[in-house]
Amino acid sequence: MNILKLFIFSLFFISLSTQAVERSSAFIIKAYGDHFKVLAPSQFVGIKSITKARQVAVIIENKTLSKLYGKIESSSGDQKVFVNTKPGQIPSTVEIKFQTNQRYFFYPLSPSSQEVELKIGQKAYEIPAKR
Repeated sequence: MNILKLFIFSLFFISLSTQAVERSSAFIIKAYGDHFKVLAPSQFVGIKSITKARQVAVIIENKTLSKLYGKIESSSGDQKVFVNTKPGQIPSTVEIKFQTNQRYFFYPLSPSSQEVELKIGQKAYEIPAKR
């Protein structure tokens, strides 16, 4: 009986920790075969934490069947970070120095696709395949 209580108690804390990840100031980019899904920090949480830390984590999950190569770049081109994610592996995590007067993009290089803009203030959005 104690083992059952411990199991339920641990599930409760695991569920709390997964909710905390979705409310953090991280961008989560999920690459599928034909589109991308982006979970962005909300405007309130994102701006509040960005003004303090100035660091934003970008997590890239590869849901395709091939390796994903890409880069994260600012609109001025002064920040470039290259990423390499294997399918089904632990997601790649990079940090960028966020500046409020810049726009940031994820450019998938291989397999190539259209750019993914990282927008603060939109909780979740999709980038369809370029036709």
